[in-house]
Amino acid sequence: MERIHFKKDEKRDDYLRKTDLKVVRFDNLQVLKHTEAVVGVIFKEVSKTKSPRIQRSP
Repeated sequence: MERIHFKKDEKRDDYLRKTDLKVVRFDNLQVLKHTEAVVGVIFKEVSKTKSPRIQRSP
């Protein structure tokens, strides 16, 4: 069962990378026990990216 999930994750990750999105993974225990560290990693990764141009509709 776990192997099936791994394959699906891998396929989804490949798709996301092709759209210039970075995949950062955390397991449930990391999120629950080390929330501040997880948020720090996410913030660090987001800070590295360029802000997309937002086009407003007329």
